Amino acid sequence: MTKKPLTNSLEYRNFIRDRDRVLEVLLRKSQLKVSDITRKYLTSILNLMASNYEKLIHIPQSNKHVSFYLDHIFDQWAAEVYREYMLLRKRTYIFTIITDNEAIARALDKEHKYTIENSDLVKALSRSSGSGGQLHKRILLSLTRLKHKVMDAASLGVVLDDSREEFIQRVYDSFPRQKKISNRRILKPQVIQSRESDKRHIAQRLSVGFYDERDWQDIVDEYKNDFITEFNGPEVYFPVEPGYQAHKTAAGDEVIYAWEVERDMTEDFVSAVREGMVDSANKNGIKEFMWIAIVDDKTDDCCLWRDGLTTSEIEKQLNSGKHKDDECRAVTPKAHWGCRCSMAPMTDDLPEYETKKLGDFDSWMNQ
Repeated sequence: MTKKPLTNSLEYRNFIRDRDRVLEVLLRKSQLKVSDITRKYLTSILNLMASNYEKLIHIPQSNKHVSFYLDHIFDQWAAEVYREYMLLRKRTYIFTIITDNEAIARALDKEHKYTIENSDLVKALSRSSGSGGQLHKRILLSLTRLKHKVMDAASLGVVLDDSREEFIQRVYDSFPRQKKISNRRILKPQVIQSRESDKRHIAQRLSVGFYDERDWQDIVDEYKNDFITEFNGPEVYFPVEPGYQAHKTAAGDEVIYAWEVERDMTEDFVSAVREGMVDSANKNGIKEFMWIAIVDDKTDDCCLWRDGLTTSEIEKQLNSGKHKDDECRAVTPKAHWGCRCSMAPMTDDLPEYETKKLGDFDSWMNQ
């Protein structure tokens, strides 16, 4: 029989679409938490620099003393950011496994049992970051770069004999900027020609998973509970001019720091989703996937030629040397940093018609 993508199933496609919206809420809340942590530590940094202004201006050697205390601040900062990264990675992977198994069971119209093994979770939590390299080292790299910017700004202020206000503003200007959270989708909706299907009314689970119920409840609570900001930024405590987009947003807008820590978190999130999708399919005996690219003027060549091809077809073309100039060797997304591609599991067990009337995603999640 010819293998078909599960995205041909309306049941599968609708379930994954709604699942992805929940996943993006989890990402947004993690971004807000990391930005809240960032506000706390940027305030501590500016307070440290302001309180040592006289020493830095009149005693150049005092920058070593300041640098020592900065290291302590950045070490604490890195530990808190790492914790949030790991919580998001864990929640994302577990939620993807659970929901993908249900989506596959609905598409195939048959019950399915699965287990999230400890070894699966350890592997997901210990993999490289979505941007490459070990996660904690990636976070430390980002914060080390920021520390250099802060010290460079302070050093320049000393050279130019800044006033206290000028010095504080200069250091503040070295900080990352905030932006309003965008409504842009991170997990792009999958668009594949579908078959006709009846409306679904009855809430029902076709998959039965064996996993820690506390992990599931943690995910549900994180999704449903509102995020409350704990910390004010340095602009609340110091007479500085923001001079960036954040001060133009309306009251109540959600803002995050737009810098490499936030971008790396997004990349790591997408990697966790894709890894969960592959592992879920594998647990259902599915090893083949169709590559789905977002084709527009931003699509690069490595994703464009893979679009619509299956895992084995991509592997065959890579081994043939047909794309010898393509440095990417991926057979499933992501292909590169910032990759927007998705994938669809392929199977020859897809029923000809969808007949069961199953509940929607929210009904399923609230069972």
